[in-house]
Amino acid sequence: LLFPLEIEALLAELPQVREAAVFGHASEDGVEHVIAALVAPDASADLAAMARAHVLKRAGQFHAPSRVFVVEDLPRVGARKVD
Repeated sequence: LLFPLEIEALLAELPQVREAAVFGHASEDGVEHVIAALVAPDASADLAAMARAHVLKRAGQFHAPSRVFVVEDLPRVGARKVD
């Protein structure tokens, strides 16, 4: 069992990734999916696939994000915590 912070650390190993946020999302059929948001200003077109493959190789299928979004910045609340 890996926690989101551990998956975020794996994603941060990629040179293009400045910051990562990982969270779970339950689909309509009740299946829990790992979702990742990456801040990567100089992202290549294949960064999402590279990120998934990296986590898949290092941590296995269960921990690999099913969806990866490349974003400009992560939303923050007080104390700079990701929202």
